[in-house]
Order: sequence, then structure tokens, then C-alpha cells
Amino acid sequence: MNARAQRNAWRNAMYPVAAIVILLVLWEVAVFVFRVPPYLLPPPSRVFAEIWNNGAVLLRHGRATLTIILVAFACSTCLGIPLALAISFSPIFAHASAR
Repeated sequence: MNARAQRNAWRNAMYPVAAIVILLVLWEVAVFVFRVPPYLLPPPSRVFAEIWNNGAVLLRHGRATLTIILVAFACSTCLGIPLALAISFSPIFAHASAR
């Protein structure tokens, strides 16, 4: 990759990062300026502080949630694919869809 392509890649990567930073700054300022109650819309600094302070609990619960999601996906796949094949190859459903 030449120098110009590297500059373009770096610039293209920085646009989303800059947009996120600007959004977070605007959020922080808006909460302060409009005196929004923290129970309604906490500032991002408080959100990040709570994530930092409760990281272990969030990881434990996140792992449990991910496990449930993966098990449910596996169950739905194991049931859905055979059911779809049975429906698609069934003469009853073929006859019903031909009408």
C-alpha cells in the first residue's frame, strides 16, 4: 500500500471515530445545559463510570445472556431446518400452495 492509500485509509477510519466523539461531547453538553435529570438521561461520563465500576457484574451477566442467545439460536436452527424441509417436501403443502 502506498503512502496516499495509507493516508486515505487513516482518514476514512477517523471519520466514524470523530463522529462518535462529537456525539458524546454533544450529549454531555446537552445534559448539562438543559439540566436533564440523571435518571432520565445520564451523561456519558456517568455511564462510562458505572460500566467501569460494575465491569465484573456486567461481564458475568453478559456471558449468561450470550449463552442463552446461542442456545436459543441452536434450538431454533435444529427445529426450524427440519420443519422447513418437511414443509417444502410435503405433498400436502405442495398441493395447498398450488392453488
